[in-house]
Amino acid sequence: MIITWYGLSCIKLETQDTVLVCNPFGKDAQWGADRSPRFRANIACVSVNNPLYNTVSGIEGTPFIITSPGEYEIGGITVVGVPCVSDKGGANTVFVIRAEGLTVVHLGAWSGSKIPEQVRTFCSGSDIFCVPIGGDGLADSGQAATVAMQLEANIVIPLMYHDASAQKESGPVAKLVKAMNVSVEYQDRLSIRKKDISRDRTSIIVLHSQLAK
Repeated sequence: MIITWYGLSCIKLETQDTVLVCNPFGKDAQWGADRSPRFRANIACVSVNNPLYNTVSGIEGTPFIITSPGEYEIGGITVVGVPCVSDKGGANTVFVIRAEGLTVVHLGAWSGSKIPEQVRTFCSGSDIFCVPIGGDGLADSGQAATVAMQLEANIVIPLMYHDASAQKESGPVAKLVKAMNVSVEYQDRLSIRKKDISRDRTSIIVLHSQLAK
């Protein structure tokens, strides 16, 4: 499996046969998004009905679009959409993605550190967690650390922050590393197999945004 970050909440997940995208975004001046992700995908998952998450028009091909909770199986990938309400009262769909023996959780537009029971049931003990850390209505670094540790994440991939701040001592990534007190690696993309997962330790993988290059 290969996981690539395109900025904001958008990741591309590639298996041998299928490509899935979560939360493709449109142009947004506040977040410095001057262009949308453009690549071919078979599945598109949308957590929130908002242009920062639902701009599927830029995705090539004819992806199967998932915008609501439920269980889906396409091209060897199982997707479970879990409904939840953020601390701010907004609706959000958490996606649990299973493929090639791995379980990836994308927390979407998550905010706060309270974990609803239905989310805990589906997500606890998963392999990889993709979680927002930028605050401003979403989870900040401290809240993201609390959620990741409570759900026993093995690998944490931070989302929803400005890529240029990734290695700043005062930035949200540094605050996440300090809050979790775990190792951190910086990569262009994450290539991983089930046997690479260690149940003995948790690590943070910081991916460089492909649209920031």
